[in-house]
Amino acid sequence: MFYISSKIVTQKNEFGVILLNMDNGEFYSLYDVAADVWGFIEKQLPKDDILEMIIEKYTVSREQATIDVENFFFELQKEALVLVHPAEQR
Repeated sequence: MFYISSKIVTQKNEFGVILLNMDNGEFYSLYDVAADVWGFIEKQLPKDDILEMIIEKYTVSREQATIDVENFFFELQKEALVLVHPAEQR
């Protein structure tokens, strides 16, 4: 399970979500699918559930959704916006 770093400040608006990483001062803008995924992470949903919700909402193939969601989670981790729950890092 992923969780949002405590160093991230989130602001939602009518266009999506703006993130501020307090460690490095970087801003990130999330729209559409990315904003939806972020909202699901905020609700602490497991990645498999997030994938299913994206497939259903955006009528995308499982293969494409899996690639896109995995890539997005990789980028979120790389930027230290989300962290993996310690029990799952083994």
